[in-house]
Amino acid sequence: MFINNADGITKFVLASSITNHMDVILKIFKTVTFQNSDTTKNGTISFARFKQYPLGSGSKIYQAYCTACHSHDRELVGPALTPELINSRTREWLYTFFKDRKHLRQDNAYLARRKEFKELECMQFIDDPRQDVQQLVDYLKE
Repeated sequence: MFINNADGITKFVLASSITNHMDVILKIFKTVTFQNSDTTKNGTISFARFKQYPLGSGSKIYQAYCTACHSHDRELVGPALTPELINSRTREWLYTFFKDRKHLRQDNAYLARRKEFKELECMQFIDDPRQDVQQLVDYLKE
């Protein structure tokens, strides 16, 4: 669940990979409220949306998994994902980075970033379908 306007400023992310007992999960998600939230600015939570879009768009994948460590304009725990950084790598390179990083062990730019950020590893989407990882890459390359 991604709420872009939790209180007019704050973004809120709540995720679950549990797919059985969706009725219970939806009830839990629906109990999340924010005192000053304008619900007209956020989508409606429904079983059909979860069923049809398990991870959603590349933007939603980014919001759910990347924004805790990355920003588009400043360094946080991880590097800023500026257009300059993203465009310095091909779509194939980014896909490999997210899907199977062991193939980048000899890549100088990757090794330099790892050293700069104290060997912290960005999450990988090893078990996720190619389509979901490709959506994330497409979103970053927009």
